[in-house]
Amino acid sequence: MSYSLCISQNKNEAIEIIYNVIKETQDTNHIYYEDSILTDYTYNEIHKSLTKRKYSSSLKPNDTNTFQLSRKELRYILAQLKLLRTNIWDANLFSNSEIIQADSAWAVLLNIRSIQKPQVYPQTKRVWKFIKPIVFRNGTCALVYYLNFCGNTCGSEEIAFYTRKGNDWEKIVRVKAAVF
Repeated sequence: MSYSLCISQNKNEAIEIIYNVIKETQDTNHIYYEDSILTDYTYNEIHKSLTKRKYSSSLKPNDTNTFQLSRKELRYILAQLKLLRTNIWDANLFSNSEIIQADSAWAVLLNIRSIQKPQVYPQTKRVWKFIKPIVFRNGTCALVYYLNFCGNTCGSEEIAFYTRKGNDWEKIVRVKAAVF
């Protein structure tokens, strides 16, 4: 019996997963994202959150999902996470998107907010920071990390496992999340 952890780690699959995550939170008319690499702080936070192999979370009321990694899968994910420390995103990852430098994020946000006031939640533009999703289990599961912010006290951060459902990706377990 053969076993493969990863069928592909290609750019198109990563973009597809991230696009699904973004459209859960905002409209996709225009997407701003940072070009930055995985910082030491973010790397350490993700690594620390992945110290166990079994995860459970409630994504809906009265519904608890569980997800378990094998030792081999956990080692693979942690090794891939190390490699992502040098990943820098290309421009034009998505149609109607704009890449910005990490040190310009606040200036871009201030400009967005001055143009778009007042806005309702789904239309609020955000600046996104994400790592390339780590795909495993023959391309059926992925670890996703993102941070988005729409102001100095507005945004969210999440580490979650997703699974492929047909042509889409669905969140199955939230490992860590914060809203501010």
